[in-house]
Amino acid sequence: MAFHKPKQGMVFPDRLDVEINKAQFTYYDREKKERKVIALPFKFVVLDTRFTIKGWSEPRKRSIISNEIESFDETFRPFFQGNKNKQIKSEPLDDGRKGELEGLWSEIKMLCQAQGAHLNTVLYGISESGKLLRVYLSGAPLSAWINKGFNHEIEQCGIQVAAMNTYKNGQSTCCSPVFDKWELSEEMCAKATEESIALEKFFAEYKEFKANKNKEKEPDPARDDDAHDKTLFDDPNDELQEEYVTQGGEQREEEIPF
Repeated sequence: MAFHKPKQGMVFPDRLDVEINKAQFTYYDREKKERKVIALPFKFVVLDTRFTIKGWSEPRKRSIISNEIESFDETFRPFFQGNKNKQIKSEPLDDGRKGELEGLWSEIKMLCQAQGAHLNTVLYGISESGKLLRVYLSGAPLSAWINKGFNHEIEQCGIQVAAMNTYKNGQSTCCSPVFDKWELSEEMCAKATEESIALEKFFAEYKEFKANKNKEKEPDPARDDDAHDKTLFDDPNDELQEEYVTQGGEQREEEIPF
């Protein structure tokens, strides 16, 4: 037996999970157990970009989340989220044939949307104060991000949001952030580089951890997928996920070109 305690899981670095609720950037304060608003201008530096599926099932009153992927040739495994005390267990979404829904986004998009789930871009970054962030964008906010055309790997600039655009779409009110460039100081560039290297290392270690874990036993999508690794993806604010599905306003614009 090793002298040290073997690593049993991967704990995600301390971060703020940022979402848009009611035309405001918000995050869940784990200590005070309440959702807080981030004042504008909201400034951050994008370190990495990934993709996930999130939403709310009104018929089942359950949050929907999935594993994160790096590119669209990888498989999504969306599921209804359980709770920490496991009184409610995680369950994969139905594929319409009494099976478990999984596949490329292009293959499962319609089934996900029918059950209340939507594609999200996940912007990993750091705030102006140096706090690690995970910013979720979908619907109209994601369209605004795509249309701006930022390439964080080339431009080496920060992002700032000083205002939210709100507008009517039929009977619904939509909103989208106004994304602009934020010129970085040398100190902020150095901090972003340091955090980017640390994040890349974590993702590499996590990928290796999952590969080794899957060698030990056949993976079960209902229990043994990285989407169900609560140390990595758990949301302590499960009861507030119903608000999340109205990100960008009551009307979710599906303008995403994939």
